[in-house]
Amino acid sequence: ADAGDEETSELSGSAPQLQLQRLGLGGNRLGSEGATALALAALADPGRTLELDLSMNHVDSQPLERLTTWAEACPEGAEVMVTINLEWNVIDDAKVVQRLAQAMGSRHLDNAGLAGKPVLNLANNELADLEPSALSIDSRGLISC
Repeated sequence: ADAGDEETSELSGSAPQLQLQRLGLGGNRLGSEGATALALAALADPGRTLELDLSMNHVDSQPLERLTTWAEACPEGAEVMVTINLEWNVIDDAKVVQRLAQAMGSRHLDNAGLAGKPVLNLANNELADLEPSALSIDSRGLISC
């Protein structure tokens, strides 16, 4: 091996490992299908710290149905370090939101590493029939609106 190979191997061995911690995609018209795919991809490794901003993307309740299925399949007490911001979308199905809150709360998911931040933020959607404090209780603080 020549000296160039040694330098390359030394550099690659000491290169820092970078990890995505925030993905801001607000206002990109991703729609419900895009938001569903991104949210499920982020939650594929829920213990990895990631803040996903999907605000103002014309998202309806469809992703929440898939997130309910995800929550029901989670091991009880699983650590969740992912936050998903779905503010300012067109989510309007309070029953779907309540089912998700119950699913997340019943699994006792652990968001302690998020320093009290909810896993899912649904503020400024069309959820007038929903009582925010009841939602917070049902989800054990994992969902805010």
